[in-house]
Amino acid sequence: SFVWEYNVAIAAELQARGVDEIQFDYIRFPSDGNLAQIRYRHQREGQTLTDALESLLTMAREKVHLPISTDLYGFNSWHRMGNWIGQSVEVLAEYVDVISPMFYPSHFPRDFIKEMPYLDRARQIYSEGTARAASMLAGRSLVRPYVQAFLIGGELAYGPADYFRYLTNQIEGTLEAPSSGFTLWNSSNRYYMITSSLRPYL
Repeated sequence: SFVWEYNVAIAAELQARGVDEIQFDYIRFPSDGNLAQIRYRHQREGQTLTDALESLLTMAREKVHLPISTDLYGFNSWHRMGNWIGQSVEVLAEYVDVISPMFYPSHFPRDFIKEMPYLDRARQIYSEGTARAASMLAGRSLVRPYVQAFLIGGELAYGPADYFRYLTNQIEGTLEAPSSGFTLWNSSNRYYMITSSLRPYL
């Protein structure tokens, strides 16, 4: 489709300009609202949502010879989500070099690992989630989680000591499991949660 070709063309241009990795950011289908009203007019007969994402990455692989990464909803490590939003860790691993699960603790239901204090729960989500992802990938792709470097909702009430610990707990959980490092994410590029050096984790 035109949209796929447009995005792959941008990736190819960036490759020509010398970048060292291309990330297809959070490729997925919608998950909210009345999904029954959606009509995919370019969908081939029998094509699943996962098939569509696979087709996009197949096209990308024909043009992009650099490492390719993509970030996925973190819940993929616990529940298969291909039939819902098209993301399948196992399928995507055949086409990308790096999978970056977004294990943002704030985005998990509050009753998920509810028996643990919230800051400890952050570490557990990253440790268990990263290990699960690595097991599913079986060496076909590297695991490099996105770490939640922003506050949202009730977390905004945290002071610097607690929110820095929230950040480092995620990092420590990641490094407890088979991973290839981590990426801090804050959409505003304001990394206010880093109140001390992260050199010990590098």
